[in-house]
Amino acid sequence: MASLRLASGRHPADYITEAAEVIDFTENSIACRYPDITIGEAVGPGPIRAVFGRIMQIMAEDAQHWMKTSDDEYYMPVIPGTPVSPEDLVYFKSAGIILRMALFWGQDLLPISPMLLALLIGGLDSATDAEFLAVAAPELAGRLATWPPPRTTVMVDGQEREIYDVQYGRDPMNMIMEFLPNTQVHHIRGLTAAGVAELTPRLASALLFHTQDINHPILEALNEGLDYRVRGLQGHAAGDGNNRHETLLQTFEGVSVPEVVAGLCLNRRITSYADLIPLLKPNVAIQEGDPTFSYGINYQVLAEHWMAALKRYLSGTGHPEDDFFTQMQADSFNVATGLAPAAGENYRSTLFLQAISDSPFIPRGRMGDDADLEIRFLTSMPDSGWRLPGEGNARSTHAPCPWT
Repeated sequence: MASLRLASGRHPADYITEAAEVIDFTENSIACRYPDITIGEAVGPGPIRAVFGRIMQIMAEDAQHWMKTSDDEYYMPVIPGTPVSPEDLVYFKSAGIILRMALFWGQDLLPISPMLLALLIGGLDSATDAEFLAVAAPELAGRLATWPPPRTTVMVDGQEREIYDVQYGRDPMNMIMEFLPNTQVHHIRGLTAAGVAELTPRLASALLFHTQDINHPILEALNEGLDYRVRGLQGHAAGDGNNRHETLLQTFEGVSVPEVVAGLCLNRRITSYADLIPLLKPNVAIQEGDPTFSYGINYQVLAEHWMAALKRYLSGTGHPEDDFFTQMQADSFNVATGLAPAAGENYRSTLFLQAISDSPFIPRGRMGDDADLEIRFLTSMPDSGWRLPGEGNARSTHAPCPWT
């Protein structure tokens, strides 16, 4: 709600409900200060990551504004063929502001498409970079790589003539017929070099973003939110001392946008339990002098045995409760959660990662690499002052922070 107010040009107001409080959400605070987010008694980077992860999931599940393509696991904005309503433009500008905050504060943008992010930051050339696309969306990259088609020589009226070699039933002709109605083989075979150059961005945009217009109002609204100009900040353009508006996208000047986006978004899904195991770092936080410390117990050995059991569990398949839940989860599989079918070898690892970090995606560390996931071993849970009804012992529940 706060970002919608900002996107619509109204003064951001504090947003307080029974479930959440948003205080001091202003255009200056979101540009200059790191957020202070708490969930219950949890503080620090963990709650911030949890909140932004949930925001991205809510956005992806909004079927009126976002859609998942059949070729990858990412979400793109729904771009209609009709004129866009003012309300939708405000919504997408608000979404762009949220993406801006996530970028500015180093938070996850998944499952929002990295190709979309590359387009908004660096334009179509960045989004269609061959190496980037081959990792981000291999199937789409394979289709796009068939254009332009090769040249071949044929005989026409006794004379040799060069044409583009396209055939019905395979790409790029299938791609052309999908996005360019009423186009026949002979139209493509006889194209000039200028015609191919004119079709190239249209086909790439249609394949990746479901519109041939990369300047579509929805994409422009997203870009406007992502590059939201913060009034009142001081800046200096090169060579002069005049004040200017600061924009986030100016920080990407002179860098490889595909490399930056790849580092932010790609290779973040667990494909096997082997992706998760190296990130688990046991920490036996038990010292002499603790009230429950016992000299007769080898806590390090106990921790090693527990970790070995955890690794055996993560390497298995199926729902941790019962085969019934395995089938139920498979029947109601929702890709927005990032979870694989329960029968897959990465299901338990993804479920475990979701439980301890509130996200199905491998968290990034402070230096941009994968973050370690600390598993702390204690002799007793810390006393948070929270007591269950009818019980005398203090208990608390918490998740290990994924930042180290």
